[in-house]
Amino acid sequence: MIQVDMTAPATLCRTTGDSSASRSGKVNEAVAVAHGPFVIMAHGYLAQPLAKRSAFWIRSAQRNVMPAEIEETMRRWHDRSNGADQSRGAIVL
Repeated sequence: MIQVDMTAPATLCRTTGDSSASRSGKVNEAVAVAHGPFVIMAHGYLAQPLAKRSAFWIRSAQRNVMPAEIEETMRRWHDRSNGADQSRGAIVL
């Protein structure tokens, strides 16, 4: 299991859509959407339409965190009964 710190630097990334890929001649190009604390990038991910979320992930110093993990992490952070260390702002995936 990997510990995720809510305040750790992270990058919200996405793959380009078909129209962008065809214009650039590249398929599935990764694009950095935003940089900031992991928790803010996770909220940015959740602000995306449900149908488009599969194109996003969060890159952290530890690894890439994929959509299902982002959603689970946010559920755990908001669930005080899960045993997360709320004082340090971290949770174990």
